[in-house]
Amino acid sequence: MTIVTYVDGSPQATNAASAGAFSSTVTLVGGSHTISAAAFSYGFGPIYSATNAVSVATYPPMFTSISFDGHATNYSLNEPIQVEVAGIADPNLGGSVAKIDFYVNGAVAVTATNPASTVTQTVAASPLLGGSYTCYAILTDTIGSTTQTPTITGHASNRAPP
Repeated sequence: MTIVTYVDGSPQATNAASAGAFSSTVTLVGGSHTISAAAFSYGFGPIYSATNAVSVATYPPMFTSISFDGHATNYSLNEPIQVEVAGIADPNLGGSVAKIDFYVNGAVAVTATNPASTVTQTVAASPLLGGSYTCYAILTDTIGSTTQTPTITGHASNRAPP
């Protein structure tokens, strides 16, 4: 006997099975889907199962904080700006955070791939131009879900940081 598993009307897996129970594994993306099966036996036409509706939920990657590493918000012109994202995790079963894009003043400054639970990146190298630096990060997991951190603002000037 051959069992064919259908997802959203398309065959996704074929299994040889003896009489009785069988199992099949398919990978689904987030959203609503229909799942059904058909049994094909020697010399007999297909026997179709009922169609079941399922909903697959996905969740964006998580983090606990974003901060300037080692400073409150003030930098001198001769030091780099470093941003730390901590508490990185992916709540999706079998998922992980694939990358973090660090932005400075609206543009990607650096990308960290396969990050650990805490990542510190130099986002602006010295010498700095005087002024404000807005920084945030976008975390992307292995299934494509994203989340953005809040924006933090640092300042660079000729005076030494406190």
